[in-house]
Amino acid sequence: MNIKLEYDSLKRAIHRHPTIVAQETKNFLYRANTRLESKAGSSPWRVGGSGGGVPVATGNLLRSHKSKFEPFKLTYYQDNKKASYGKYIHPKRPWLEWTAKQSEKDINRDAERLLKNIVDSLGGK
Repeated sequence: MNIKLEYDSLKRAIHRHPTIVAQETKNFLYRANTRLESKAGSSPWRVGGSGGGVPVATGNLLRSHKSKFEPFKLTYYQDNKKASYGKYIHPKRPWLEWTAKQSEKDINRDAERLLKNIVDSLGGK
């Protein structure tokens, strides 16, 4: 899952007050990451079809998830170097898509909060 912010108002704010925007964006991406991590492990898929999160037998697959932070971007993924069998399981049980879908509402709410915090910080209350 990739989360990338491309709002025109955010771009304008970056030029005017880069420090405020950078800190608020960093906070947003960390919140989004926490939501994804939490949701991935909250409802593990079990044999028989219950749950939608990461399939769990030993927990190794869940622990193989990583987050890559870049300026204004978060990538949440399963690292095949840590659990190479994940690439075979995911096509049959796409838990990353389920995790993204389950987290989408909260992340969108956080994105609105991000923009409100930036506008408020810049004196636009």
